[in-house]
Amino acid sequence: LILELDSHTADAGVETRIEAFLDIVQRYRASQNQTTVQSEPQYRQTVGYVASKKYYITDSEGKSHRLNDDSVEIVVPSMGAIASRLLAASFQYAGYNATYLEPATSTDLATGRSNATCKECLPYIIVCGSILNDIAKRQMEDPNKVLVYFMADSSGPCRFGQYHVQIEQCIRQKRIKNVAILTLTSDNGYSGLDSRFFFRAWQAIVISDVMMEAENTLLALAKDKRHAADVMKAASAMVFDAVATMPWRSLRQTLTSVVELFRDIPLVKRKDEVPKVSLLGEIFVRNDEFSRQNLIRWFSDSGIMVKIAPNEEFIYFCDFLLQNSLYHVKLPFAQKAELFLAGIAKRYAERSIKNIFAQSGLIENELINIRHTVGISESLLSPRFTAGESVLTVGSALEQNGKVDGIISIGPFGCLACRVSDAILSSTLRQRSGEDWRSLVPAPSRGNTPYMGLETDGNPHSMLTEAKLEMFSAQVRKHFDNANKSE
Repeated sequence: LILELDSHTADAGVETRIEAFLDIVQRYRASQNQTTVQSEPQYRQTVGYVASKKYYITDSEGKSHRLNDDSVEIVVPSMGAIASRLLAASFQYAGYNATYLEPATSTDLATGRSNATCKECLPYIIVCGSILNDIAKRQMEDPNKVLVYFMADSSGPCRFGQYHVQIEQCIRQKRIKNVAILTLTSDNGYSGLDSRFFFRAWQAIVISDVMMEAENTLLALAKDKRHAADVMKAASAMVFDAVATMPWRSLRQTLTSVVELFRDIPLVKRKDEVPKVSLLGEIFVRNDEFSRQNLIRWFSDSGIMVKIAPNEEFIYFCDFLLQNSLYHVKLPFAQKAELFLAGIAKRYAERSIKNIFAQSGLIENELINIRHTVGISESLLSPRFTAGESVLTVGSALEQNGKVDGIISIGPFGCLACRVSDAILSSTLRQRSGEDWRSLVPAPSRGNTPYMGLETDGNPHSMLTEAKLEMFSAQVRKHFDNANKSE
């Protein structure tokens, strides 16, 4: 029995629920006395463990498997079609048998809701539902295959910190055999596997960010949208194969070939001739097509280009917290030095990939400056507030203010971290030019940027939300026109 009370709760309703609960308890005790409980067959949950710096899986029969055995398959849940596919390719490059899940559907949402209290946020419900549906499908095809679902891990009261534990509990309660959860943690900068996977996964993250930016640009500017979609599909297949099989030098050559394909796509306008909206907020929702509810396409059809905040900034943020001892985990000097050297390699890969894709004219060649992003928001929100992406959302919004024509912070319904950042931004970005927050930030050339906070629960946008989007898009166009007139 769960009771939630406030000053508006009626006593009669509470008493009725308590009486019904006591009646259920009484009937349950009576049924226990009348029936003999049959013992259930023994169940062993599939688990992963590390031994001699290698990852092993113990299946439900008690047999041990190395993570790269043919009998083991790693499955990457969807968090954007391109990102999940390239991360699975990174596992393949490192010698693992890996695949990925397609973007979620309403069926996955329904399955997730039926296995949750529905008080959890949207990312957990979608991931849980998609994993359970995928398990049912794959175990019908091959019941002896050991399935390992990859999930990121982090400390804190959020999906990263708690929800992979809840999914493991769901698997245990359903007594599902030969299914385990593989987690990498931000406590060590997400470097839990060998370096071959680590560096290829980082390259895949950067590539997926620039590919997604190029795709959104084509969605808004391509003359022939269908032709552009076909080219993007072919380019994605080329990149996927290259990430899964090719060394770094050959991968860069493939990326150069992909850029040539992009350059041949005719555009109706240049990037600087259309309004631009920056989409920030919770990392899963802003990347997942189903969670966004076709938001990108809606803006593109309105002639507005959308740029989604890159995933790589979150990895840089985790590194920043560890290097500066702002996290609850304190690294020794040797690990900090290792993290510093890894950061140099990350920066080199980021610069190389973005230099290549910048030649397409579809992306902005901007390197992540995490110190500036954190510093610009520090007076409004401490970097020690590590629940979700609040610091990154606030810092990125202040950086983008005046550079774009609109800013949206999107997150799951009821998300604490998103509501904290929305409360800060909704007041800060709407202040007049004479107020003091501008002394903290370089003065933007285009004035305060229109801002909108948006929450989603997986259902289609309500009429009120659609009306707000219409008003916001009108403000974006007005901001763009005013900026061009002043120039």
